[in-house]
This record gives sequence, C-alpha cells and structure tokens, in this order.
Amino acid sequence: QTITVFLNQLQYARCGLSDSAMGWIYIGMTVLGLLGVYSLAVTRRMGTGGACVFFCVLGGGACLMLALTTQAVGSILGIGALRIGDALFQPFRSETENRQIQTANRATVLSLYSMFQNTVAVGTNLAFGALSDWGLPWAFGFGAVLCILSLVLLLRWNRKAGPANPEAKSA
Repeated sequence: QTITVFLNQLQYARCGLSDSAMGWIYIGMTVLGLLGVYSLAVTRRMGTGGACVFFCVLGGGACLMLALTTQAVGSILGIGALRIGDALFQPFRSETENRQIQTANRATVLSLYSMFQNTVAVGTNLAFGALSDWGLPWAFGFGAVLCILSLVLLLRWNRKAGPANPEAKSA
C-alpha cells in the first residue's frame, strides 16, 4: 500500500516519466484496484495456503523488480502487480481475520487487530520513508524483505490453523 500510494511517483520520476504520464498511469492503477471483486474466486481456487504464497510472492517479486529497474515498463508492471495484489489481498485478509475469531467479543477482537495493524503500519511507513531517503531501491528491497517475512509467518500460521481453517490444507 505504501509503495503504490507514496513511492510510486518517485519511481516514475526515477524512470523519467512526465507528470501527464503519471496521471494516466494513476487512472489505470485505480481501475486495477477494482479487481478486488475477484478476491473470493482467486482465493477459493488457490485455497488459503496457496493464496498466502501467491500474495507474498507477487508482492516480493514486484518489490524486487522495482528495486532493480529504472525502466518505465518494469516500474509500471511492478506497481501494477502490487496494486492487483493489494486489491485481491484486502478482502482475503478481512475474511481470514473474521474466520479466526472464536469469541463472542467479535468487535473487540477486530478493534485489537486494527490497532495492531495500524501500529505496525506506522513503523513500516517510517521505515519506507527513511529508506527511500537513502534511495528507492533500499525501500523496495525492504518491501521484498517484508513479503518474505510475511510468507514465513503465514505458512507457519497456515500449518497450525488445522481444523479451524478447513481451506488451509488445500494448497
């Protein structure tokens, strides 16, 4: 999310794209965000474990591509992949969080999840900003590292989910 909202323009400028080109690309990326309606179909087809792997590999690969390229096409593809991945991931994340709640205090647990996510987001946003001051490849590399770490944690969660998550073993 941070990359597709804040760092994308810096990457496009790094590639030499004009402001008007960035505007057209922004419109295209906004349209890609509408692909979130296909999240359920994609995640059902892949299963929970497969979806976890897909989202992390897509994000990590896109971040690596962005770290290594100064070409417009590669940058647009990388940002587009992140945008599609985020659009498909957000409904999946919400559904997975809701499925994991096993208490009558559902709203409290969801609020705690949100508070934790926002706290982590503050830290990662600060890290992305500091690293982008050193150079965009550092920030994109950090994004790739976060995706790898996410993959490890999600696979570990998926292995432990067992009966609470009937789709977990289908990947």
